[in-house]
Amino acid sequence: MAAYYINGKNFTSYDILAGRAPDSSLAISGAWSMPMRTGKIYHEWPDENGVEPYLRKDELFYDGRDITFHGYVKGTSRTDAMGKVHAFYEELDLLSGGLFPLMCEWGNWDVQVLQPIIAGYVSQGFCKVEIPFREPVVNLTGNIPASTNAALGIDGISFKDLGLAKVLTSGNFNRQQSNQTEFTAYGFEGHSIAKRGLREFGIKFFIKQNTYEQFNRVIKGLFALFSKPGARTLKLDDGTVREVFIKDGFTVNGVRKNKDMTFGFIEIHFAEIRMLESWNLLTDNAGLVLVDKYSQPLTQILKGF
Repeated sequence: MAAYYINGKNFTSYDILAGRAPDSSLAISGAWSMPMRTGKIYHEWPDENGVEPYLRKDELFYDGRDITFHGYVKGTSRTDAMGKVHAFYEELDLLSGGLFPLMCEWGNWDVQVLQPIIAGYVSQGFCKVEIPFREPVVNLTGNIPASTNAALGIDGISFKDLGLAKVLTSGNFNRQQSNQTEFTAYGFEGHSIAKRGLREFGIKFFIKQNTYEQFNRVIKGLFALFSKPGARTLKLDDGTVREVFIKDGFTVNGVRKNKDMTFGFIEIHFAEIRMLESWNLLTDNAGLVLVDKYSQPLTQILKGF
């Protein structure tokens, strides 16, 4: 079992043993998820369908993320376990002045503890504990694979080159909720102009790499791709081409590592700006849709002249 450290001290110095996160072989979860955006992300005009997303570089801001350590406090009895749990809490109180490092073989994160720690006695002196750490600033840098004008993928990059294998798409056939303009009615429900709101759908992918370093490189590449200014062009196996952006980040779960591979599942929720018709869009040599600085396709702009 790998060693885990809090502010340079091994968890075992507090008699805390590393456990396993749900559906994982590691003791931490959340460390590979992309945080959601913060601030105003898009605007809904009452007289227009869809939304106007804010996708310029100076409009992209991101929240922090939660990283949870799953472990067990080892005592000789229920009373001893209780004492060790509270002794650890007192140590955490000494770290309340700012961020401190959470470290293990899989990475290094500057964190603090804000949410309640969940602990419960199991048996024979063991107490299960879940410690939620908060990483307020997440490094979203990474290397984006080159575009190959792939038939399926994102921005001309195939899902394979992105390190992704699609498992399930959900909600891509749905119609989003309509938004109504304000009105006043007496004695009956009433009605007003209704325009389509933001359409969202999700895709679950499987990531499998030979080494943890390669697995982490895939995640970092997705960080860089989805935090890049502008909209993304998504080509799906249902024959559609969609202009999308990411507002809720993505979650990575079920991370497992063994001698020969590291794998896990990633769930991405896409916010759709519009569905594109690939036969009447201006594209560059890589097959990417040409847009202006507000992410409006040039084809749509030219139609106004």
